[in-house]
Amino acid sequence: MLTERCRALMASAHAFHQEFERQLTERLGPGDVAAARAVLDAIAARSESRDGLERALPPLA
Repeated sequence: MLTERCRALMASAHAFHQEFERQLTERLGPGDVAAARAVLDAIAARSESRDGLERALPPLA
């Protein structure tokens, strides 16, 4: 069960993240932010593989 302090910290972190993403989008544009998110999602997905063998990215084709 989450405490009130935990809820307040989560709300603060969420507000920070929203403002950070807004500023990043303003500076880079929505297309670049979406591309960066896709790359980071791909990296995170590879690092979560069960055997760890997928952690190295394949060469660019």
